[in-house]
Amino acid sequence: METNAISKAAAKTTTTAVTKPAGGQVAKKPTLSDQILTMMMPQEKSLKETLRGKVEYTTFCRSVCNTVLEDPKLQQAIKASPKSFFDAVRKGAEYGLEFNKTLGYAYLIPFNNKRYKDGQWEKTLEVQFQPGYRGIRKLLLDTKEVKLIDAQPVYEKEVSEGKFKLVRGINPEFKHE
Repeated sequence: METNAISKAAAKTTTTAVTKPAGGQVAKKPTLSDQILTMMMPQEKSLKETLRGKVEYTTFCRSVCNTVLEDPKLQQAIKASPKSFFDAVRKGAEYGLEFNKTLGYAYLIPFNNKRYKDGQWEKTLEVQFQPGYRGIRKLLLDTKEVKLIDAQPVYEKEVSEGKFKLVRGINPEFKHE
């Protein structure tokens, strides 16, 4: 990816620029979305196989593009480590989870990591896959082995003083005393 395209995307410029080459023909400059999709094209067949109908391929790609466009630091991480980006995207495909902040199923997180290279530690910006709690919940419920997931806050003081009670069964309940 070009540094020029990354900085434009960071400024939230996602429109296609039109330029006139020497021949006088109008040429379109690819947007960051176009560049991401172009990067993903060699992976299309394997991603479709990995998704296996869990999520539509176009929906999944759109979620990747939108996530990247929203986060300038993620764009830097992709530029610094494209392999980590593809690994994270593949993991999302394996689980069938879209990258969407609203749904909260999964996230692409830019992460500073240290790698040992040529006898010394180097800081590198990489992309990591992070499932959201809603994504984990979706995966559990999709197995049909789990019928219900219930989460309630329990405060440390209640635990230490024994002031809460968990009732299990058909109607599970946390009772705070």
